[in-house]
Amino acid sequence: MTPRERILRSIRCQETDRVAVSPFIWVSYANWYFKAAYAQADEALDRKVLEIYQDFGFDPIVRTCGGSSANAQKSGDGWEIRTEERVISADEREVRTSVLTPGGTLSQLKRYQRVSPYEVVEAETEYLLKSLDDVETLMAWQPEVEELDFSRISRCRQMLGSQGVTAPWMQGVFNTCARLTGLENLMIWAYEDPEAYRRLMEYTWRRTAKRGRQMAAAGADILSYEGNMATGTMTGPAFFREFVLQYEQAAIKEIREGGAEILYHNCGDCNAMLEAYNELGISALESLTPPPFGDCDVQRARSVLSPHIAAVGNLDQIAFLPKAAPEEVSAAARKLLDVWKGRKGFILATSDYLMEDTPAENLRAMARAVL
Repeated sequence: MTPRERILRSIRCQETDRVAVSPFIWVSYANWYFKAAYAQADEALDRKVLEIYQDFGFDPIVRTCGGSSANAQKSGDGWEIRTEERVISADEREVRTSVLTPGGTLSQLKRYQRVSPYEVVEAETEYLLKSLDDVETLMAWQPEVEELDFSRISRCRQMLGSQGVTAPWMQGVFNTCARLTGLENLMIWAYEDPEAYRRLMEYTWRRTAKRGRQMAAAGADILSYEGNMATGTMTGPAFFREFVLQYEQAAIKEIREGGAEILYHNCGDCNAMLEAYNELGISALESLTPPPFGDCDVQRARSVLSPHIAAVGNLDQIAFLPKAAPEEVSAAARKLLDVWKGRKGFILATSDYLMEDTPAENLRAMARAVL
């Protein structure tokens, strides 16, 4: 069985020749591994990520191939985008994005900070939508979802051939709204003005579905679908079912009908959310994050998660993998394999992207546990 067949059959909860093993490899680890300085927008990065997977004998799931275009926007009639960058230091900068519309100007500030020689993190420090009036301005003047150039996904899929799958990132519906408004505002609006909240979420799920179908048509086998802002502790299952579930369901259904599987990403607390996740219509769930960085009880996940949803995880890549002995890694991997034994649709993976300095011998031990 080829790696591509093994991963896709695992995601679809079908029989495989063995358990797939595919830790999450991202830009920072690739840069550390090759002592390079690739940006997410560099297409050469996709081949480098594939090389790492192959060096260790893993099953390649290449997530870098979407570049940074999945959430891109362009100027249009009544929607003029201007950006201004300010360098704060050698390791820190911020970008002001202003959107000029006939209904007023929307403004966002995002900060970028280098936290290691190989990793830059980013976060909004001022949100684009600060009020419900801003929401109305967005919905009145934002251009329709335009056709973006996702040919990089197509080229990556061709490069991979039978050796792996493409799994570019995209924001889920609630994540998209929370990144525009701030999580606190979004949750408050759900109660204070449920009609405005409903209109925003319906507007967003339709745009999300269109973008996801574009990516599927370009060659995305799987979409790494970000759902990490509506977690067990940030929102909880009651809020999720009332204010999130139906919109994510609608977008996910359309995207899957467009040809891509959905790998739903929650790298935080998920224990209380598992029953709700069974209703999403997703193909697979990651990362089943264990304590201290999440609350996943893997035995509970094994018993609660629908047999039609693949499970992807859940070795701790922050406190455990970089520091453990290879024998400890092998033992932890075998323990997980025992938990999921007899269940179709399990991929041995990490709880998020690999940390720099993760010893090669530990990753080889992770692969050997399966092979």
